[in-house]
Amino acid sequence: MTEEQKTKIIEDCNKYIKTLVDEYREDHTKLQERERLIEENTIEKRDIKGYHGREILELLQNADDAYQKSIVEGNKPDVSLEVCISYVNNILTVKNTGTAFDKNGIKAIVYGNNSPKEGKYIGNKGTGFRSVLNWAKSVKILSGGFNVFFSKKIAKDFFESIKNEKQIAKQVARKKSLYVPMLAIPKPLENQTYNDSTTIEIEIDETKLNDEFNVLKQLDSIDLRILLFLPNISKISITTDDKNITYQRKIITKDADIKALSKIKSDIKPPRKIEIFKKDKTNSEPVVQETFFVFNKVIPERILEDGVKKDILLSVAIPETYENFIPEHLYTFFPLFDTESPFNCLLHASYDLNDSRNSINSGEKNDIIIKE
Repeated sequence: MTEEQKTKIIEDCNKYIKTLVDEYREDHTKLQERERLIEENTIEKRDIKGYHGREILELLQNADDAYQKSIVEGNKPDVSLEVCISYVNNILTVKNTGTAFDKNGIKAIVYGNNSPKEGKYIGNKGTGFRSVLNWAKSVKILSGGFNVFFSKKIAKDFFESIKNEKQIAKQVARKKSLYVPMLAIPKPLENQTYNDSTTIEIEIDETKLNDEFNVLKQLDSIDLRILLFLPNISKISITTDDKNITYQRKIITKDADIKALSKIKSDIKPPRKIEIFKKDKTNSEPVVQETFFVFNKVIPERILEDGVKKDILLSVAIPETYENFIPEHLYTFFPLFDTESPFNCLLHASYDLNDSRNSINSGEKNDIIIKE
């Protein structure tokens, strides 16, 4: 791509950001019965409360989803998906290789609960990114042609510019604590560059440093076994003021290499032997190392969700050795912390989850999954 082409893409992205902000102003200030700002405040507070404690996991999920979207669209990146996380001087930076935000991705962040993220499997809601609002004083995104900045101050200044409009004033009269959500108002950065990868920088609010689910606690508690079920992330590197940790998986055998290991139903893919390990870069030996045989099964268009027939994804990870093996939780890509598994293996499925995404809902969808 030439420099001229990159410049044009950046200009187009800046125009799109302006359009989103202009449309937000128009949609929220025109006289109407619907009280959009009150709705937004209610939904945002519910979502960020529900996702609190899973902010890091949701950022990893977003990176994996974006990579998968590229594959589905026939644009598989030339590099494998690796995620680098650093938390230094109160700035959390998450950088991933391979994919960049497109217009729909930015719109999903700005629109929040009205996200276009549909997903192939049930349970894809597209609201997880907003969980960073539990921590963030500001957010910067450098991705493709987008160089955008969100902050509480930008959102507050925007609110001040519209609060005397009749449509906003009547809502404020009902609810004095109304505000414009921080991620609703993106602003282009002054220094514009084209980025082949995606970097998200989050300035952490100092008042959240001792939070029950603060950044350091979540980074320390990442479950190595998520690499068995995330379809694309092969490596996660974590750097803090005093640690340098790597989580990595290695597919020892491809599907075709171990077909002879067991006789299985034709609708279940042959297992892959996967080694996962956690290393401290100050030590050559892995801190943790486990090997599993992972069986995957996809049941196409089995469940109707929001008017769309969606697939069920099932996975079973059987440890190569049971020495020191503890199953603990069920998984939907990540551990569901409010569940317990009674089996001597790891069970993963695209369950229909509750708002906290730590437990499964009661109902027909999950009944079908459990029976399968």
